[in-house]
Amino acid sequence: MTMITLLSTALLAALAQALPQASPAPANPAWTLQDDYMAVSPSDFFGRFDFFTQTDPTQGNITYVSQSQAEKENLVGFYPTSNPSASTGLMQTQQGQTSNWAAYMGVDMTTPQKAMRDSVRISSKKQYNAPMLTVVSVDHLPLGLGTWPAFWLLGQGTWPAGGEIDIIESFGTPANGAKSGSDVNAAAAGQAPASYGAKVQGTPQSPNANSMTLHASSGCALSNNGSGSAFQGTLLQQNCDTYATPGNEGCQIKSPFGTVSGVTPGHNQKRQAPPVPEHQFATGGPAFNTQGGGVYATAWTAQGINIWFFPPNAVPASLQGNGTNPNTAEFGTPLASFVGSGCDWTEHFKGMNIIFNIALCGQAISDKTWTSDGRGQASGKGSCNDYVYGNQGLQESWWGVRGLRVYGQ
Repeated sequence: MTMITLLSTALLAALAQALPQASPAPANPAWTLQDDYMAVSPSDFFGRFDFFTQTDPTQGNITYVSQSQAEKENLVGFYPTSNPSASTGLMQTQQGQTSNWAAYMGVDMTTPQKAMRDSVRISSKKQYNAPMLTVVSVDHLPLGLGTWPAFWLLGQGTWPAGGEIDIIESFGTPANGAKSGSDVNAAAAGQAPASYGAKVQGTPQSPNANSMTLHASSGCALSNNGSGSAFQGTLLQQNCDTYATPGNEGCQIKSPFGTVSGVTPGHNQKRQAPPVPEHQFATGGPAFNTQGGGVYATAWTAQGINIWFFPPNAVPASLQGNGTNPNTAEFGTPLASFVGSGCDWTEHFKGMNIIFNIALCGQAISDKTWTSDGRGQASGKGSCNDYVYGNQGLQESWWGVRGLRVYGQ
């Protein structure tokens, strides 16, 4: 029996050597912290950005001002967060000291009547290339029928030569979450307000859902078509070539209104907005602010661009606290996945700056859109210009950012 066992073992070993060996499963790439924009103190945040002071390229009703002017008008600053729990992620400095502060960026909401309101657009002093993992913890998103906020990455050169990655973007989200009594009831019940916006593939767009978009030069398209479970959102446009798509849309994925997450997001009683139902979360809009914000993570590699969102009570362990080595394997299914061989992801996207801004009206909220989407009826104003001039509905038009980190490989 012993001899037979030995022969069998030797034979198996010989066969194993002769047979082709299977390739090992690819390991999850290791991400290491490169830049923590609030590493030392909250006041370190704005020192890492340049303030854009040129004319708004989107033709909005705003004037972007310098840092000194923004500070003078109290358009930038810091405030204590209402939910300093480390479970929200990105809430500690590298020294391990819990930070209860968030960076504030807003528009002029004090001048009674003004056609062109002062606002802020900041761009990181540092440029980035793939591989890059950007993680932002947001406490408050700008709201308002005429408000157009964005958190995005912009490449160098004549647009869109270096590419653009719109991570968080909304267009005229109502500050109270809805435009009518029936819409308020729908939002409170966890449903997309039926009268809000155009319908996408039979599903009403919700003010509580974020849009994620890529803009690129010619020769960039997605291989995935939205089928299966590659991502949670709805694919609206597959071609990322900006000038080949209607209205220069690029490729776009819309988040679902509510996703079963198995957690109950925290409720901030100080904010007036429709509550978020249990086991659901909002990726944008009034309900996002009500639930206490959340964390967006964007991984850009040679294989493509993936975007995840985590409500406050579901932030992955590797992003909490100091979060120096995130593990994307624990992130789950992304909201959006822009991947495939139809685009060179390091050629069409390169030399990226990180940008926060708040525009008012502009190309995204035209007079036609103002009427067709019901904003005119809701506001009692004939145009977005009239709405902004009268300082109506701008009180929620401000960013609150708890933290921003960039990782590389």
